[in-house]
Amino acid sequence: MRKIINRILLTCITIMPITLMAQNTINPGDTIIHYQYLKNQNVFHKLCWLDKNGKVLQEAVLNLITRIDTVKHTLTYIQLRNDAKKDSSVSTYPGLKPLYMLSRAGTDITRYDYSEGHNIQIHTEQKGKANYDGVFTMPDAYFDSFLSEYILGALPIEKLKPLQFEVYQGDTKKNGTIQITKIMTDVLLMPNGNNTPVFVLNMKNGGYEFLVYIDQRSRQILKTAFALPGGGYFTKSLI
Repeated sequence: MRKIINRILLTCITIMPITLMAQNTINPGDTIIHYQYLKNQNVFHKLCWLDKNGKVLQEAVLNLITRIDTVKHTLTYIQLRNDAKKDSSVSTYPGLKPLYMLSRAGTDITRYDYSEGHNIQIHTEQKGKANYDGVFTMPDAYFDSFLSEYILGALPIEKLKPLQFEVYQGDTKKNGTIQITKIMTDVLLMPNGNNTPVFVLNMKNGGYEFLVYIDQRSRQILKTAFALPGGGYFTKSLI
């Protein structure tokens, strides 16, 4: 585990200073999206929070479930954490235009209704009581923010060129741009001792920069790593 973390951090140091180049914007419905990599799945990821010395502070398990309905033309994406947090979203398939999102964390609920296109209907509750109802108008075509990581493998990353796409940022109640600032190829040492060829995506989302490792053959996300504010690191690894 320590060797893998050190490799990730070394890669972060190597990649982060690269200058941002002109990027191609990906929108829902674009024909360059590789839909053959979007499949029904039920996989688990280990979440790990570490201090600046590599000491584990917290761990959790995330279950990612994808269901594609070719009759109703929808893709449902569910994230279940073993600390009772649950996020689910529904998008069109193909197209990946967002339709609906529901997030639960304890007694807190957040719901986005995307059915009116650019006008997002937003509802939030805390301890069973509604505390916000409003509308946010997105200026551009956009993807659901919870779906954003799942679709990375379906983007044309094999061209090794910068990409970006729009999402609604619920934490700031603003639109945001997720940027893939650099794409490189590398080999990732897996826990079973095998070397797997990967795409390494240097990404930026708001004030965060992070790395995503994607299997070149299956386009499955294998690992995500980024630095935490004030020191320390977070990793998410396929198990």
